[in-house]
Amino acid sequence: MRITYLVEKVGPYHAFRLGGIKSHDLTVIETRPQSQKYAWKENISIQTFGLKTPAQKSDLEVLILNSRPEVLFITGYGFKEMLWAISIGIKHKIPMSLLSDTTYWDEPKSKAKELIKSWLVSHFQSALVAGTRSREYLISLKMSAENIFQPYDIVDNDYYSEKLINQKPQKPYFLCISRLIPAKNLGFLIKTFAEYKNQTEDPIELVILGNGPLEKEMRDLISLLGMDSYVHLKGFLINAEVREHYQMAEAMILASISEPWGLCINEALAAGIPVIVSKLAGASEDLIQDSISGYVFSPDNGSELIEKMKLIRQQNPEQRASMINQGKIRLENFDLEHFNLGFHAAAEKSRSAFKPKLFRGLRAHGVYQLSKITNS
Repeated sequence: MRITYLVEKVGPYHAFRLGGIKSHDLTVIETRPQSQKYAWKENISIQTFGLKTPAQKSDLEVLILNSRPEVLFITGYGFKEMLWAISIGIKHKIPMSLLSDTTYWDEPKSKAKELIKSWLVSHFQSALVAGTRSREYLISLKMSAENIFQPYDIVDNDYYSEKLINQKPQKPYFLCISRLIPAKNLGFLIKTFAEYKNQTEDPIELVILGNGPLEKEMRDLISLLGMDSYVHLKGFLINAEVREHYQMAEAMILASISEPWGLCINEALAAGIPVIVSKLAGASEDLIQDSISGYVFSPDNGSELIEKMKLIRQQNPEQRASMINQGKIRLENFDLEHFNLGFHAAAEKSRSAFKPKLFRGLRAHGVYQLSKITNS
């Protein structure tokens, strides 16, 4: 089957998934190949076609039509280029599948916006979603449950679980992998960690990997709290360096107030360390059973987070091993094999269930007009 896959920019996660897709003639189009949203440094082996900057809808239309897709996979509907793709799919009667990890809790909702989203979703014959919460959200937008498949958000579990040679013993630390943006709630995490340090006789340190616009603000906060010797911002690291940090960490903490999924949860579980994650992270629903395969907390409750940090430190070897094992069991359904099954099922569903809609021209024009008012 000829499939065209649209993504903002291909990074290591996408390359792993797309490189493992079987039995399909795949064309990958990057809609924003120059994006600096993520500072990925790894070489990507996937061949892609990229939109030039500035791009027009007609440029994308040429790329899509030249690939002669039987099914068009589109990553969300939040960017104007993805809305262009939806418009093109409608106009040219191309079956479409939605790639989504959006949940109801990601951002404030309004009735008007939800009606528009429901209308957009009605033009897709299937979806490949991250997990339970993204499935439930699409159902709320009136997509039939039988047309929704998973998983979408996976990582290379084998890569992160591979034990490194010649690991040097280090003082244990809590690890946070996060872009330095408001949604990641890092100010809360740093302040809570300072309280944990003050309550604990033998506190361990906090290491934060990632970059973003709040870096100066976070460094200033660390200094203000007198935590320079305990909280370390190490910037954006490549996957090989991140893997080392996982395997030497005591546990991984994710404190986000908005997190559709949270791939660092997959990575940490694969690496064999416990996790303490915000209940608002989409992955917490599928991967974490509180106190069994990890810990879950409210991202506005510092006392609860401190309690979970202390519980991690109090685990004996048997308790820690049991939690790590349960996490790996939960992760078994979120690997490349299951991604392939979901991807193939979504493609087949879109092709078999496709029926051209009435008033295609008006619908395509309506979606295009939406692209003119989107903020992304």
